[in-house]
Amino acid sequence: MGVRAGDWVAPGWRSTSTAGSTNPGAPCTLAFSVTFGTNLRGILTAGHCTEPKYINYGDHTVTFNAAYIERTTGNFDVAIYRTDGLNTDYQLYYKNTYGIPEFSSSGWLNTKNFIRGSNQWQGMSNCISGSVTGLACGKISSATYDWRGTGSSSFVRLTNTAQGDLSQGGDSGAPVFAYVNPNATRDISATGIHVAGSGSGNTAVSVYMPIDRIFDLGVSNLKLVTTPW
Repeated sequence: MGVRAGDWVAPGWRSTSTAGSTNPGAPCTLAFSVTFGTNLRGILTAGHCTEPKYINYGDHTVTFNAAYIERTTGNFDVAIYRTDGLNTDYQLYYKNTYGIPEFSSSGWLNTKNFIRGSNQWQGMSNCISGSVTGLACGKISSATYDWRGTGSSSFVRLTNTAQGDLSQGGDSGAPVFAYVNPNATRDISATGIHVAGSGSGNTAVSVYMPIDRIFDLGVSNLKLVTTPW
């Protein structure tokens, strides 16, 4: 609701819970853009982010309808929101709060591919683009992390290596990604969706759901957007 001509929505942007939610004003971060079904577009975020949610454009807001699909148990913490009428793309927004040398102060990254959870490994570098913390990077300390303590080692734990915080409240849902070529950091591969975090500085930890888990949701023809429209 409230969409105006030319409105965009992008990975890395903030979404906020409306007054009609169970936790009004609570922020989250939007993850990667997707297509699904027959010519439908959407955007990912964490499933535990309280809905309904809106995007603030300064002079107006756009409110998402209820999540198209939402899973918050077992191996999942993900939701898909339809982005009817909104422009979406493969580009991801970041702000380089900590001044990570490989990146400019803010800008856009191109999601060109994805890396399945089974192909991620301990020691692998990843970055998060949270709407609160901004760009933060670390290394995988467990590629088979039992986040919920249920015996299911289906999440990934990222440990800080570079800056003050990996995440803060409001970064839930943020896109997690890897870049292979340090000389071409504009092109990235999606690796996950940030779902939890703790600590700061050298003790900072992030937990994310591997990105290919979205293909187990049972949504027909679900694809990550990896090319410009």
